[in-house]
Amino acid sequence: RKSLSCGTVGSAAATLGLSGIAQAGVIIDTDFDAATAGTYGAGVGDVATTVGGLAVVSDTTNGSIVTVTAGGDQALQFTDNNSASNAGPILSAPLAGISTDASGDNLIEVSFNYTRLDTAGANPIFIFAINQNGATSPGNPNRAAQIRVTANTGSLTYWEGTNPADGLTTASVVDTGFDLATGTEYVFNISLDLSSTTQDTYALSVATAAAPSTLLVDVDGISTTVDDITPDIAVFNGATNGGVAVASAFAEIDDISIESLPVPEPGSLALALGGLAVMMRSRPGRRD
Repeated sequence: RKSLSCGTVGSAAATLGLSGIAQAGVIIDTDFDAATAGTYGAGVGDVATTVGGLAVVSDTTNGSIVTVTAGGDQALQFTDNNSASNAGPILSAPLAGISTDASGDNLIEVSFNYTRLDTAGANPIFIFAINQNGATSPGNPNRAAQIRVTANTGSLTYWEGTNPADGLTTASVVDTGFDLATGTEYVFNISLDLSSTTQDTYALSVATAAAPSTLLVDVDGISTTVDDITPDIAVFNGATNGGVAVASAFAEIDDISIESLPVPEPGSLALALGGLAVMMRSRPGRRD
């Protein structure tokens, strides 16, 4: 399955004059190129409490969030200054105006680039999560969608809700069987569908930035941990896994996009995709 972003579909729908698919509401759209290079945190002496429109939750005692420049293209890197588990750098973005039923902005589309860096044998982790109740740390009572990369192995896992009959909210950790290579930039896409009032689901796909149309991971229909969740925060979390501080950067993120929009109706989506295909075929291009 090759995915099109809802922003692309929405733009095509607008161009084609289709009202069945709404334009996306942009929550975060940043590549960090306009950010001031430096160390970011929420403590005294840090550069600022926001970077690229994201709130910096942690202070530099726990984790450093540093902008770096490479050929004019800035990105964000995480280090962990605290040997306590789950005490590393944290970034967050509020999710406002999200619908949790069959109408309104009930679809959250997330895209970001991630690069696993050399950690010289240390074992930090990188987590992206969509939570409720403003929770910035992973946890079953608040989790909608969550993915994790273990830095020293590159293994990629995600959380899937199991919701037993006794009503307790639990989740199983599912290994994708794919390990991310060190130094390779990957594109993550996560789509959270909140239109159900019984069990919300999300999808995860991963490709390299060099070949974004070739999906290396492609999973959909993943049950959220909380079956009918009301998410209000997106979190990028870097932390130790085993009580070892990591002074060198272990994760790099860039090109973050978070949008909300209504889940497209099947008929409107098919019409928009057909129109988009016509538009792509009719674009002027090089003739051999």
